Amino acid sequence: FLGNIRVDASATDDEPAYITPSANNHVNIDADLHGSGTLLLKNNSDSVNEGGRVWLNGDNSDFTGCLWLDGQSGKATVSNVVLHVAQATGFGGAPDGEESDAFRMSGPAVLHPTETMTLDTGKRGWTVSDNSKHIGGQILIDEDNEFTLKESLSLSGTLTKTGAGTLALGGASSGNGTLAVHGGALKALTAGCCQPFSVEMGEGTELILDLTDATIREAGFSAASLL
Repeated sequence: FLGNIRVDASATDDEPAYITPSANNHVNIDADLHGSGTLLLKNNSDSVNEGGRVWLNGDNSDFTGCLWLDGQSGKATVSNVVLHVAQATGFGGAPDGEESDAFRMSGPAVLHPTETMTLDTGKRGWTVSDNSKHIGGQILIDEDNEFTLKESLSLSGTLTKTGAGTLALGGASSGNGTLAVHGGALKALTAGCCQPFSVEMGEGTELILDLTDATIREAGFSAASLL
């Protein structure tokens, strides 16, 4: 897809605009997204296997709506939709008003930021939840890449960090879910970036503390539990 795609405010959570790649198909979107509505990315089959892939390659800084990655189709127990994002502006831009629910992941979906990038508008909040079978999503970060999220993160389910790269968190946090680090490293940029939820560190993973932050130097890293 080339040119521009507008997702206007009439696309709500109840009736979103949507892109539904079939299993094993790829959708490359080089177009720039605009608008303030909800764009849903969801597999259109009931397959229990991995579904389609969507690549967001454009500059979506004029998109202030919600990007919703939904893995709850059918009977899926593994990822059934994968979203690849090539640059930080692919996630959209900051709205003029208050903070918005700008990125949502529900169920067994995979987010793959393909380059090192930082999200720090302070207004594009993230929400991650499980599906009905209590299966959550994944964020895949490649070796030598770092994905820095300074937006607020609400985690009510399980978010599994995979890949050999680094996930850096520095925004406000809420929810009682679990961040499971299965590969690479978790970098805590603030003392309380994971405070309300549990952090599970898999074998061979690394917890990196930003000791330039005085609160981390004095109080350490805060989480509901470190498993």
